[in-house]
Amino acid sequence: MLAMVVMGSFFVSGAKSETFYICHDDSDTLSFTNIPGKDCEVLSNGKDGASRYAGKGASNKSEANTVTSELISGHGIQNNELNSIQNNAGLSHFLGQLSAPGRVAMNHVTVYHFGDSHVNSGVFPKSIARVLQQRFGDGGGSFCRLNKFDGNKSLKNVPSDSGDDANAGDLPQETCVPIGGDTESLLSVFTQGQGPQNIGLSYYAFGISGKTIDYFSRSRSMLYHLRKYRPDLVIITLGTNDAFARLDYEDILIHLDRLFSSIRSVSPTASILFTVPPDTFFRSGVNNNYTPIVRRAMIDFCRQNGCAWWDLYEIMGGAGSMNGFRERGLGSRDRIHFTSNGYRSTGESIAKAIIETFNRATVSGKR
Repeated sequence: MLAMVVMGSFFVSGAKSETFYICHDDSDTLSFTNIPGKDCEVLSNGKDGASRYAGKGASNKSEANTVTSELISGHGIQNNELNSIQNNAGLSHFLGQLSAPGRVAMNHVTVYHFGDSHVNSGVFPKSIARVLQQRFGDGGGSFCRLNKFDGNKSLKNVPSDSGDDANAGDLPQETCVPIGGDTESLLSVFTQGQGPQNIGLSYYAFGISGKTIDYFSRSRSMLYHLRKYRPDLVIITLGTNDAFARLDYEDILIHLDRLFSSIRSVSPTASILFTVPPDTFFRSGVNNNYTPIVRRAMIDFCRQNGCAWWDLYEIMGGAGSMNGFRERGLGSRDRIHFTSNGYRSTGESIAKAIIETFNRATVSGKR
């Protein structure tokens, strides 16, 4: 039986490798890692790595491509039976702020979505916002990037985004574009010292390419946004870069805990929804078998800390499934990111999963 991981109870030694281990501690806690340690046995080697422990995802490339072809045919992955929010209780605060079916939000409801290059694409968060605002009312919003990044090039002489101090005066500057009906940029709203005033659902997104869970656990910009927008729902899209950093299970848990604590320090009641990273490939053409480790750590953390999650890795079809997305024009050539159509499809999918969660909660009376 899979037990919850107790951080700090895992004994590590040796260096990271491409071999994956299944380990037990004295309390019979089970963990998966790429660092050999005490009471561990080899799980598997090679590109399939820990994919057998990735849940219901496909276990090999052939199976994954077959599953993917079925999922992305017709209207994309939106109608896939796996397209659902897990641990719905993690959305209880957000669901409680929403109105009965057929009406806009009773009060102003705010969503704040931050993350890596998937968010920085713009298309992904905007697609989520469009579907949610069609359902719950258009309260506007903004999508922002840091000015310190010009494409993939970092600009010099800019304030650090790392630390606990979130004073607006010395934060890295942002470039923002409106989402929905909001005609004011994020910067102008901040300058006026006012939060969002519209009725309906406001959606604010903030993306930085190449960043990890650890980075955002120290992001002053994120803390500043949380204080200004007072979100009812925080959506977190991270983990892809952590997989490419080849982090082990225990390190990911530590970084997730720091991020969670940082968010809770300024947003103690907001619902938190993690999006599990998609299937990806290394430049060598080998499937990134660290993604299942990130996935496992993220899901275990959500279960322990009352967060909801949306499992894109499983929905896609598991290991190797990005090949099918690329063949259908939904995955990019690098087999890490999606095309505009791919981001649009995934964005609409998670939005519809959120709406379906709300509809079920309304029928059952549990919001």
